[in-house]
Amino acid sequence: MRPPAAQSDEQTVRPRPVPKDSRKSRWRILLWVTVVLVPIAVVSIWLLWFSSFLTVAKVQVIVTAVPSFASVAEVQDQVTIVADVPPQSAMVAVDTAQLAGRISALPAIQSVAIDRDWPDTLVITVTPRVVVAAARGADGFDWVDAGGMVIQSTAAKPPGVPLVDASGAGLAPALAVAAALPQWLRTETEVIAASTRNDVELQLSGGSLVRWGSAADGDLKATVLAALLPGEWSVYDLSAPQVPTTS
Repeated sequence: MRPPAAQSDEQTVRPRPVPKDSRKSRWRILLWVTVVLVPIAVVSIWLLWFSSFLTVAKVQVIVTAVPSFASVAEVQDQVTIVADVPPQSAMVAVDTAQLAGRISALPAIQSVAIDRDWPDTLVITVTPRVVVAAARGADGFDWVDAGGMVIQSTAAKPPGVPLVDASGAGLAPALAVAAALPQWLRTETEVIAASTRNDVELQLSGGSLVRWGSAADGDLKATVLAALLPGEWSVYDLSAPQVPTTS
């Protein structure tokens, strides 16, 4: 009698056949993707990039504040010209970062934001710089903001702002004082002078001199000055506003 053959410790693994229903299900999914999703993707690409339905028909420029150096309409025209968005450009193709960079380079613009208002409007929102002082320039007077940015130059001094006569270490505090002055005092101030950060002086339209000191405590100094002005002194020393002196 022949002994039984030894059985192998490893069993042979045979691949299980894929059920016909599973294969049919895969074909249905592939067919659904081909018939439904691919046409949707094609139509979407066509609408976004090639059709005339989602193209730029209007560029709207919003100015957030009335500028003192020009009219709102003039700022809008300037921004529109620099934006130079070709008509009928695909909305999705407009490079808003590059566009914002061009507009931000305008001296009159403090900040810019660009949004797409579907289906056909590009909205550009700009905040203009604020003129706080004038400075003598090569061609007359420079209109400057609190950071010293020259917004524009004219032959005549800009109305309603003081002339800044400062340089070096005195320029930044002089501009900071000019920017923080309340409106009533800004219009009364003819010249702001400074050579260091602690010796800012205001020359008022009536001839009085205000020793402002540093740019700190501006609100308090303005309040104290308003209380002292009726005395019609020649010099007001507000460098230490808690103990002001007059002469």
